[in-house]
Amino acid sequence: MPTKKPKLSPTIPELPPAPGEPHAIPKTPLWREMNLFAWILLALLAVVLIWIVTIAAQAHMSESPSGFSVVYLSSGDVLVGRLSFSPTPVLTDAWIAIHNSSTDFSAQGPINLISFKTTSASPQGTVHLNSQNILYWANIDPMSQLAKELAAKTQ
Repeated sequence: MPTKKPKLSPTIPELPPAPGEPHAIPKTPLWREMNLFAWILLALLAVVLIWIVTIAAQAHMSESPSGFSVVYLSSGDVLVGRLSFSPTPVLTDAWIAIHNSSTDFSAQGPINLISFKTTSASPQGTVHLNSQNILYWANIDPMSQLAKELAAKTQ
C-alpha cells in the first residue's frame, strides 16, 4: 500500500523545485510584492519624466519664427531678444525698447533699441528674468520692421 505524503503545515516553508522541474508561478501579483523603495523609485521616475516633457514643451512654445520676442515687465520696461525657458525665462541678445513718442507702445512710431551690452554695467547681453515680473511676452512677426532691424543689428 502506497504511503501518503504528509501535508506540510503553513508554518513550514515548501522546498524549492528540484532541478529540471518548472518553477512555480507566483500566486500574488508582482505589484503587491514590490517594496517601498521600488514604489518611490517609480514615482520619482514619473515626476522626472513629466518635468522633462514640460520643459521641452515650454521651449518649443517659446520659439518665434523670427527668433525674437518682446517681453513686457511689471516695472514698465519692455525688453526684446531671443527668449527661452530653461527652466527659467532667459533673454539672450537682449535689447531695451524705448518708444520715442510716449510710453504707449500701441501707438505707431519709432522705437529706439538700446543693447544691454552697451549699458554702463556692460553685461554679456543675457538677462535672466524673474517669471513673476513678466506681465506677458509675444513673438515678433518676422516680416515686421522691428524684426528686420533686430536681425540687422545682431549680424
